Amino acid sequence: MESPEIEKFRQFAQKKVGKKIKKVHTFDSRVFKTPRKKFEKLKGHKLKKAHRHGKYLALETDNGLWVILHFGMTGKLRSINIEKIPKHTTLLLIFDDEDSLAYISTRQLGFLALATDFKKYLEDKKVGKDSQQISEKQFLELFAKKRGILKNALNNQSVIAGIGNIYADEILYHAQLHPQRKINSLTQKELKTLYRSIQDVLEIAIKARTSFSRLPTTFIIKNRYRRGSCYRCKSKIKKIYVSSRPTYFCPQCQKKVI
Repeated sequence: MESPEIEKFRQFAQKKVGKKIKKVHTFDSRVFKTPRKKFEKLKGHKLKKAHRHGKYLALETDNGLWVILHFGMTGKLRSINIEKIPKHTTLLLIFDDEDSLAYISTRQLGFLALATDFKKYLEDKKVGKDSQQISEKQFLELFAKKRGILKNALNNQSVIAGIGNIYADEILYHAQLHPQRKINSLTQKELKTLYRSIQDVLEIAIKARTSFSRLPTTFIIKNRYRRGSCYRCKSKIKKIYVSSRPTYFCPQCQKKVI
């Protein structure tokens, strides 16, 4: 999952702010980076605020603890009927008004942890600046020092956090940059275009509630799986692999610079 999906979960969790946690249930120890018993410390405390940084969601509580959630590829955050707890529910918070917040992960590829400082947690994990919070100046300074392949840098969470395979393709498509372009070959103008593309694509995806069907027809994601055409030049969308990741682009609009 990428930052637009996590932002959707953040907005949902934010609606629970102010509610007091009455019960805590934990189910599958495989995804817990912090011992499950320590989650009992949440009981009797209120959710203070929901935060997002890159692919991480953090629930701040009024006792100084932060619940860190990483969703992997299949994680979800939902309110559930506590009489019918869904399969693959890993963490369930029940509030004093009988509302609930459940972390559900079908493939158990995400994880859960507790922290006392979210900022320090991210620093310890060497997570880069958030892709939507980084300023243009910071972005230009960051990429001026980078080498290697452009798409790999966008996917590298220690460089810039929140962009995954799908939105990296979309961002590069709108910036008209080849996914295998060398970073040190980019001009200042191209870097500024790339920065603007990151902001625009992620913001549009969030407004669309991450539903591909709601995205504009100008998005490559609308055509990538059926080998559709570029909306600009009508060339066929091409698929290649970049560091083993399936990658879609327009060979005419995103020409490779050698």
